Order: sequence, then structure tokens, then C-alpha cells
Amino acid sequence: MAWIRKVALIVVVLVALIGGALAVNQTEIALQFLIWETPNLPAFWWLLGFFVSGGVLGWLLAFVLSLQSRMEQRRTRRELEQCREELHKLRTMALHD
Repeated sequence: MAWIRKVALIVVVLVALIGGALAVNQTEIALQFLIWETPNLPAFWWLLGFFVSGGVLGWLLAFVLSLQSRMEQRRTRRELEQCREELHKLRTMALHD
């Protein structure tokens, strides 16, 4: 039950922050890239778009790094298992000689 209160509090704070940012950043801005120019939009929407884009890119990067880490972990586990099998063979071989 406590986690529901925490989530509700976070949602309320985020809504308040977004509402405050929306109220303050109403100046219309057009971004220009070389010869291409974007339509005029309030600064809030540009900020929100860049914030969301950064979050999505961060999640994608974390996902890719997580996959690489898992693949490395699997490779290491296979290597460890092979080493354990070889160690077991060597130990039993020494007992038979």
C-alpha cells in the first residue's frame, strides 16, 4: 500500500512540474538546422521532446549494454563449466594412475 502512495506522489509532482513548465515556457521558437527550419512551437514542447528523446535513447543504450553483458556472462559461464569438467577429468585421472 505504501508503494501506491509513493507512485501517486511522484505522479502528482510530475504533473505539477510539467504544468509549471508549460505555463512559463510559452515563447514560440523555431529551430534552424543548416537550411531546414522547424515550425514555431512553444519552448515547452521542444524541451519536453528533447527530454523524452534523451530518456528513450538512454533506455536503448542501457538495453544494448545489458544484452552485451548477458552475452559475456553466458560465454564466461560456458568457459567456467569447461574448466570445471577439465579439472574433474584431471583429478580423476590422477587417482587412477
